[in-house]
This record gives sequence, C-alpha cells and structure tokens, in this order.
Amino acid sequence: MPFSSRPRSARRTDWPVPERHDRSTASRTQAHSLAGAPGRHLERAVPCRGRRVRPSYPSYRDSGISWLGELPAHWRTLTLSRIGSFLKGGGGTKEDETDEGYACVRYGDLYTRHDFHVRESRSRIAPERASVYTDMQYGDLLLAGSGETLEEIGKSAVNLLREPAFCGGDVIILRPEIDIDAAYLGYAADCAPSRHQKSCMGRGVTVMHIYGRELKNLIIPVPPLEEQRQIGAFLDQATDRIDELVQRTGFRDRGGQIAGTIGVLIERLQEYRSALITAAVTGKIDVRDTDSVDAAATDASSVGSEAAT
Repeated sequence: MPFSSRPRSARRTDWPVPERHDRSTASRTQAHSLAGAPGRHLERAVPCRGRRVRPSYPSYRDSGISWLGELPAHWRTLTLSRIGSFLKGGGGTKEDETDEGYACVRYGDLYTRHDFHVRESRSRIAPERASVYTDMQYGDLLLAGSGETLEEIGKSAVNLLREPAFCGGDVIILRPEIDIDAAYLGYAADCAPSRHQKSCMGRGVTVMHIYGRELKNLIIPVPPLEEQRQIGAFLDQATDRIDELVQRTGFRDRGGQIAGTIGVLIERLQEYRSALITAAVTGKIDVRDTDSVDAAATDASSVGSEAAT
C-alpha cells in the first residue's frame, strides 16, 4: 500500500498544561505587557534570517533553494511531479448536498473546513449524483484551484477518510505513486514554504487560479519514511495542543474587555503553530530527539500560559 499514516487517537498525553488564571484578577497593564512575549518562542522553533536556531540533526546540507535553506544531510527534495500524478476534480453543485450519502470535498471546503488534512466529512452528496464527481482515494492531496488572493491560492489538504469520497470542480488532485506518509504530506504541502511557492504560481485579477502544470514544480522536503511518520505524529499532537490553547484563550475574553490584546495573543499562538510545522517539515527540529519534542511542548504551553494571564 503506497500510503501510510497512524491513528489520530495515538496521542501524547504528557504535554505540560498551562496554569489557569482568572482574567478578573489580571490588570490591563499586565495583559498588554505580555502581547510581545510569545515572539521569543518562535525564535526557538524556526530559523531567523537564514541562521539555524537550535539545530537538532548532526549534519545539514544546503538545499540550494533559498526559501528552504539548509536541510538534514540525509533528506532529499522532490517536486510534486516526482511524487505522483495529477487529476482534475469536476462536476456537481452545492445543490447536490444532502444529510446522508457519500463524503464530498469542494474547493471552498479546503479554505473553510479542512486544515492540512481531511479527517471527517463536512459535506455529503446523494449516491445517485456521485457519478458526476471525481472519486478520491486515501492519501490523495487535494489543492484548491481557485481563490480570492495569491496568499491563499492552492490551499491543500490530504484525504485521510476511510470511506468512499468524492470531490467537486476546481479541486486539483495529486495521487501519490511513491511511499510517502499521508499525514506528513499534508503538513509539508501546505506549510509556509509551500504556500510561498503556490503564491508565486497563482495568476488572475479578481479571482486567482493555479494549475497542475505549475503545481507539478512545487518542491517539498522528503525525509525517510519512518521520519515522515514521526514528524506527522508529532505535529498531530502539537497542533491539537496549540488549538486547545487558542480556544481557551478565546473563551477568556469576557465581554470584549481587552479584546485587542486577546486577539494579539491568539495571533501569536497561531504564528507559533505555523512556525512549528515549518520547523518540523524542514528539519530545523528533530522530532526523534526527546529533548526537542519536550522543548516544543513546553514552548507551546508557555505561550498559552502568557495568553491566559
């Protein structure tokens, strides 16, 4: 079987939990003083100005690609065209949606409903309408062919559904033909360096478009398969934890009392999340190293503790 992943339920349970604080006891001045603090956590996870911060692998090599920088010496880079073949989604309208039936992913869902992976069905179509849609396989990378801005064009997610599923028009499908971990591919294909490449490939004026003939040249780092699995599992756990902290922080905004500051803190947590994903899939942290994993967990909880103050 050319695709691999691990159950989402296999999660780490020893993440440090940030200390809870009652917002009613925190002064406005204290809250504002924390707004800039989480930035130091980003510096511990990602390279700054081309300098590798906290290198974890024993040796690195120049990737020859400016926006990737150095990679672990034993990693390689591949274009999407060397990973698999491209298909075009097509057919159907939102009028086909029903409460029961087959799972379906539309290009708009990639922007609003799925983040890196399609783990559950948010839309369904009647079985009698499935013939006008394109069927998806487990491990397919789905990319949005249209969008409103260059910054978001080509947003993608890997299909992890274990049931019959279909996609509609303006979805570009990459069907892997090599051994690659499905969860890792989801993170690598939509991390910051990949989004940068997609933005350079997009075109349009009022509506942006991107095509398979450009996407085939998108480059991602590819570590050995077992490392891919480890990175995917680590990021599943880390992003779950950070998302939980974002929710906790948002809930503590009572009556919009200091909504501006809370918004900044939530943004910093989301920045840390994006930075951690990029650091892991470009080899800036070694998730095989227990110290690196523990440090990332502590960093996320520290940002959350500051946000909760």
